[in-house]
Amino acid sequence: MVVQLISRHGLPSVESAQYPAPMNIYPSHTSALLLWRTWSVAHSIPLSEFHLSGKRRGVDLPASMLSGSTAVKTCASTHEDIAHILGKLPPESRALLAGCEPVTPGGLPLEVLVGKKPGVRSAASVCRRQCGRSMPRNAFLEVAPGVWASSPELVFAQMASRLTYGELLALGYELCGSYPIEGSGGDMVRRPLTTPERLLAFLEQLTDVRAIKLARSAAKQVRRKSASVMETELAIIALTPRRRGGLGLPDARLNEPRALGDRGRRIARQKYVVGDLCWWECGIVVEYDGRDAHSGSLAQARDSRRRDALLAEGVDVVTVTSAQFSNVYEFASLMGKVSEKTGKRFRGWLPGQIEKHTDLRWQVGKFHREQL
Repeated sequence: MVVQLISRHGLPSVESAQYPAPMNIYPSHTSALLLWRTWSVAHSIPLSEFHLSGKRRGVDLPASMLSGSTAVKTCASTHEDIAHILGKLPPESRALLAGCEPVTPGGLPLEVLVGKKPGVRSAASVCRRQCGRSMPRNAFLEVAPGVWASSPELVFAQMASRLTYGELLALGYELCGSYPIEGSGGDMVRRPLTTPERLLAFLEQLTDVRAIKLARSAAKQVRRKSASVMETELAIIALTPRRRGGLGLPDARLNEPRALGDRGRRIARQKYVVGDLCWWECGIVVEYDGRDAHSGSLAQARDSRRRDALLAEGVDVVTVTSAQFSNVYEFASLMGKVSEKTGKRFRGWLPGQIEKHTDLRWQVGKFHREQL
């Protein structure tokens, strides 16, 4: 109910005042991120569509589905204004905005952008942040009547001032990925919200400040199409450059489909297979096999047939278990062999690198523990 959402933010009843002019709400930062997570679930896509998508055959993103704007206009800044707008929303929009509810025992304030005007202060339930200049195209997207959320690209830029490098990488992979939806039986996944290319293009239009420079650096390392939290962690630790704490493996594609030949089709009982971390041109693929990622005898049998089909077609399949990933030295040794099979010699640990590596692991894990 809207009344419950309003009361959690300490807002008054919608009947408390009359409003002659329409106003807008501009959710930002964490509130916008929570909203987009709800939106991506509400606009889920079939797993098969996700697997077959790519740069040329992409999935529709929010920017192509929603109206966009470059500036905040007639923005709501008082409790009464926000209550009035929320009270007029249709039922389908109310469920979407439930993502802006407090998510911690202490409660999180609703974060909104407002124009530059004197006397605007934050309160315990509503955190107001001034935004008085025009932003890049589609910086704000209308997710509901009168509700213009910071776009996924703008959210990435906004969160750069709050997150460490590893956390920002994890956020980027999430925004550009399609994580599974609970209760769908694995058939449906979240709709991706943006792409690495869109992130970089948006960030290039923003002023060079420390947080934006960090965001650009992270966006360059984000890969599209992660299908789970563990795939994200595997990709970040394996592909991020050594100077940033990763293992610096050659660039790979995530969940990239590969068409099978006649023999492979007979073994796999399907026309194509999808790998977690793929170097198809080098004939090698890394698969994560953990209890969190695969469960049930049918799934295990399917995975076994897929591995056998790839081996029959000359593709090496390297399986990483959760125990192997958790062991820094064992995982580095395993990925070192993968790197050498792609043609890049893997160096040992240099002074200071192991500390950067463990820091990166901790940062990425922290984001997932706290956010997902």
